[in-house]
Amino acid sequence: MPPPAPANARHLARILAGLALGSLGGAGFAAAGLPLPWMLGALTLTMAAVLSGLPIAGPMRLRPAIVAVIGVLLGARFTPEVLGQLPQMGLSLIVLAVYLAAVAALVVPYYRLVGRQDWITAYFCGMPGGLSEMVELGEARGADVPAIVLAHSLRIVLTIGLMALVFRSLMGAPATAPPVALALPGWTDAALMIGCAVAGAALGKALRLPAPSFLGPLILSAAAHLTSLTEGAPPAPVVIAAQVALGTILGCRFQGIGAAKVLRAGVLGLGATLLTLP
Repeated sequence: MPPPAPANARHLARILAGLALGSLGGAGFAAAGLPLPWMLGALTLTMAAVLSGLPIAGPMRLRPAIVAVIGVLLGARFTPEVLGQLPQMGLSLIVLAVYLAAVAALVVPYYRLVGRQDWITAYFCGMPGGLSEMVELGEARGADVPAIVLAHSLRIVLTIGLMALVFRSLMGAPATAPPVALALPGWTDAALMIGCAVAGAALGKALRLPAPSFLGPLILSAAAHLTSLTEGAPPAPVVIAAQVALGTILGCRFQGIGAAKVLRAGVLGLGATLLTLP
């Protein structure tokens, strides 16, 4: 039996309040030139709100569509030009593989032994990777999502923030990224990307992939771009909206988690970040 209408209205109000705070946090991070601003800004402000006891919520029912957008966006980076550069990138890829193996050998046991996390959570906290990717894959495997969120968000902020400071102070380079183009894709490109999102999510479920709504669209989008069926990508307003919504959802995942646990996870994340810096 569905909940009564007043309860639905209250829940919708909490979601709208959460998205409003998430948008405010994202805009603040973007104005400050911080890394991954729309997702991390939304996450930070909504997490602070739920830890303070404010009655907000994230749009959980929209999460499959949100992560599908991000999957299509990441798949759009697999272009024939990038594939053609692989032979020239051989040495760099070997160095990167060695670095990733070293980080995994050092940081995953750190989270398991020092952080006393289970091995699955320790793996997704310690392995280098994007925030949204690690959260989606880790949750599919039963990991502790708030721990992963804190580990990777802090790593991103510290690492990119420190690198930005180095470039600004020592090399005189700007510390902020160039503005994102707001161009909208054509109808054909838009239809193909929507098809990648919808069909990809269905394919991911059929193949029983972990995080199917994320990996399925990513795979189909990568295939469409590698075969030059499309050169389009989700427009910036859609990507920003998806990042704000996902950041709000992740921030609201800290509902009921004590500040002491968040602080402990933050200290662990700081230690792991320092271990991975060259």
